[in-house]
Amino acid sequence: MSLNSVNSFNEIYNTYYRKSFLYVKSYVHEDMAAEDIVSESLIRLWQQMKQQPIDPIPPFLFTILKNRSPRLFKTSGCNPDSTSGNDRNVEP
Repeated sequence: MSLNSVNSFNEIYNTYYRKSFLYVKSYVHEDMAAEDIVSESLIRLWQQMKQQPIDPIPPFLFTILKNRSPRLFKTSGCNPDSTSGNDRNVEP
């Protein structure tokens, strides 16, 4: 696979997007937030693959996804243990 071609990126995106989205959504409970995290993570994966071979891809990708998801909790104030995703951490 030529990592410089748009088609190969599309192949990776089409292969891993749906499963990645469902994984992240189980943490963040918001479609838009999950979409953002997955898109950023796939771009990060692509950048890493251009620098070094990654095989197998899924464990590496899911590590990126897992590491990006907590950042959302810190910046949005969402409580990752919340089932609704709407709770806010409020400091006195």
